[in-house]
Amino acid sequence: MGFLKAFYGALFTVGQFIQDFFLLAIRLYWGWGFFQAGLSKLQDIQSAIGMFTKLGIPYADFSAHLVGGVECVCGGMLLLGLGSRLISIPLIIVMITAYFTAHSEAIKGFVTHPQVLVSQSPFYFLMTVLTVFVFGPGRISVDGFLDRAYFKAGRV
Repeated sequence: MGFLKAFYGALFTVGQFIQDFFLLAIRLYWGWGFFQAGLSKLQDIQSAIGMFTKLGIPYADFSAHLVGGVECVCGGMLLLGLGSRLISIPLIIVMITAYFTAHSEAIKGFVTHPQVLVSQSPFYFLMTVLTVFVFGPGRISVDGFLDRAYFKAGRV
């Protein structure tokens, strides 16, 4: 029994140690992905508006600018780990909306072909922002620095 307790304790310690590096890695990779996706929409806004119109998204002009801005700004903030849980909310909304518009066939076929749902591009983005929302950005982030500097020090 002592061996199992020590083994589990070691696994827990290793997991805790790599958690911050894991969260940093996914924030950097997928934050950059969000930033690039938003920037490409904003740089070629007419194509984005055309795609949104084709998908039947209301107010395609406004929606394309909004989604491009959200992806670009929130993606940059995700990279830094700044306001991570807060900025996860609009990104979650954008990804769920993407599923129900651009990837609606994957939603409809979820029961019979679940692998199609998880193979769509919004899946990984959505899982990333859900992970950051649930677990936070990790200690290697602006939020982590602010948390250590101000909140846990009792200055705020």
